[in-house]
Amino acid sequence: MSHALCDQIARVETRRPVGLRHPSTARAERHESARIGQHLASVELGYFGDTFWRPFDEPLPWLDEGAAPNADMWATAAESRQEIVGLYQRVWHHADITIGSLALDSVGRVPWWPPDRSKVTLHRLEVRMRGRSAPFAWQC
Repeated sequence: MSHALCDQIARVETRRPVGLRHPSTARAERHESARIGQHLASVELGYFGDTFWRPFDEPLPWLDEGAAPNADMWATAAESRQEIVGLYQRVWHHADITIGSLALDSVGRVPWWPPDRSKVTLHRLEVRMRGRSAPFAWQC
């Protein structure tokens, strides 16, 4: 397969919603990493940012009021793979600061969970995020 065709597949696959995979090739699935990074960045920011009162300084358009539901599950034509990967790397750094500065038994509050279950430890969220991200690790 030519390099140009591989690049075209990468651009198309970056914009396909995560739940929809090209059925005829495993190669296409590997190119989902940009979208997966965008979704996991949103989740990590929620758990390791908002939950522990550490806001992220960059605007995320898919979290704006009026954004389509699950808008973090696809990339727009204006978003390059490099931008999405760069965002995820900045989110990793943000999460690493939270994880490195708090004890595992530190308690936060997940804003979107029901109030009676919203208090949670850093340890629980680390385990939860590993569970959420592990199924996608083979695609990166």
